[in-house]
Amino acid sequence: MDGAILYWFGWMAWIIGTFFWGKTRERFLYCLAILVLLSLIPVSLEVGPIEVSAGYVFALLACYFCWRSTPVGKLLYGVFASSLTAAVYVGVSLVLLFDPVLLIVDELYILCAAVVLASLLLAKKWRGRLLLAFTGLLHGEVAMVVYKESLHGWAMVGTLEFFDVLAFTFFSLLSLGSGAWVIKQLERLAARPVQKSPYFTDKIDKHA
Repeated sequence: MDGAILYWFGWMAWIIGTFFWGKTRERFLYCLAILVLLSLIPVSLEVGPIEVSAGYVFALLACYFCWRSTPVGKLLYGVFASSLTAAVYVGVSLVLLFDPVLLIVDELYILCAAVVLASLLLAKKWRGRLLLAFTGLLHGEVAMVVYKESLHGWAMVGTLEFFDVLAFTFFSLLSLGSGAWVIKQLERLAARPVQKSPYFTDKIDKHA
């Protein structure tokens, strides 16, 4: 069912943020953004032959807000990298549209894997990877909708199918980032020198 993944991960993220994070300004903004997004997705605006989800507009503005303090050099690279991510999303979407033989695997997983791989290659930090993936998906969705509108005379920006891809991409990158963090912590523990207990050391010295 379209939207199931979105609402499942969306409410799960809200519950984790509300009950398991410390009381900070970031937590408040994070949880508020999730609630606003989930409430705006069903609302749509008509712009000529194209229908735009209010949740899509909010998500796009939220991404731009996250880019606000980025230095000019990094911002230019971000524009370039997010454009490449958008091109990957559009390219894979077109292949799936015209060659349904590839749909042996669900379209959601193929699109998500392509976007996640692009963000992993184009950014080093996990926050940057999330931002690139989100911005690229949101921009790529506009390009796909414009193309679909030219074919069918009507299209919608920000369908439930699209937000499922967005939510699953977020979950995938978050899982990979958490796994990388756990591995790094285990490596630090393994590299830490083992300290001998002074009790056993004294005991050995007395018997020596």
